[in-house]
Amino acid sequence: MRMYIILFFIAGLSVAMGCSRDKVVAEFRGGKITLKELEKELNALPPALKTRYSTPQGKKEFLEQLIQQRLILNKAHEEGIDSDPEILQIIESHKRNLIQNKMMQKVSSKSIDITEDELRRYYDSNIKDFSTPERYCLKRISVKDKKTGTKILNDLRKNKMKFEDAVSKYSEDPLSKTRGGEIGCIQANQRPDVPTEVFKLKKGDLSGLIELNNYFYIYQVKDILPRQTQDYESAKEGIRMRLINMKRREMYDTFIKELKEKANVKIYPEVLAEEGGKQEGALQPQHK
Repeated sequence: MRMYIILFFIAGLSVAMGCSRDKVVAEFRGGKITLKELEKELNALPPALKTRYSTPQGKKEFLEQLIQQRLILNKAHEEGIDSDPEILQIIESHKRNLIQNKMMQKVSSKSIDITEDELRRYYDSNIKDFSTPERYCLKRISVKDKKTGTKILNDLRKNKMKFEDAVSKYSEDPLSKTRGGEIGCIQANQRPDVPTEVFKLKKGDLSGLIELNNYFYIYQVKDILPRQTQDYESAKEGIRMRLINMKRREMYDTFIKELKEKANVKIYPEVLAEEGGKQEGALQPQHK
């Protein structure tokens, strides 16, 4: 008997909770919004917006927006906009896209396992992808006058001034001037405005006076960063994601190939060529 009472109580509580969620929170001519509908709409929001509308005041604000949307929809129905051919075409297009995306999600959702051997083989075969080439950290002085450039170079070679002081006093490149002449750490032949001969210098070396694009440059090698290779362990997870994406692509290609074979797809390029010729002819001026 006691068990029946408990079950009756639980059933009654469930009904009461269900009824509570079905309570109407707003009504208007042509419709109403229940608490259940409101909660469903709130739960569909992105996390940031969901937090914004989590308070009683926030829920009321969101409810106002929902009412506005429903009223606009009702008005659109009254005016037959929902039957507009353009609207129906857009809806059909979106529907097709959603169905296609759902199908592709189903195809790509299959579990893909990548073995340790596959990871290691990919790393060893593509080691260049995990390497950073040697880079030169450079400083430079830019002037338009050759005579001035020659004087600066001579003073630097005789240690009459520091490179940074020469930059501050003479350089006409406003970007590098504010950084003591530094233009960053770059690979050989990475930038067309940095001549190849600069990458033959050693750390601390000065270049000669180099003429390029109506300017005269003096370079100094601040540092040379050696070639670095990412180790296998730190690269492994990135490789795993790359291989998973590659296998998903293969699965997609196989899926499409099988669909085409089963559907016995035939393409008639001569029809396309004929239609293309007609369109080109239509664009040609007509002479009598």
